[in-house]
Amino acid sequence: GRMIKKRTGRVVKLGLEWRFRTLAECSQVLQAFASEYTNVEFLDAESADYKTKTFYTGGIVSPLFNMTLGRWEYLKFNIIQSIPDEG
Repeated sequence: GRMIKKRTGRVVKLGLEWRFRTLAECSQVLQAFASEYTNVEFLDAESADYKTKTFYTGGIVSPLFNMTLGRWEYLKFNIIQSIPDEG
């Protein structure tokens, strides 16, 4: 068999998660990622260095608020950067 493949781009996706945060802390995180695009500085494993790139936010997941503890069990979402191939 023969495989024909032409990649048109690739995606960098970072998974973010915060556990047992207060309502105010979760609000602060969500406000930081509220705009359509957000600049994020992160440690890039491929280049072994810090980079700042523009990401958009994927679907946000959070269970119900725990009234006894006064905290969210977790807040998590992905941030995604599209990278078009050169040429």
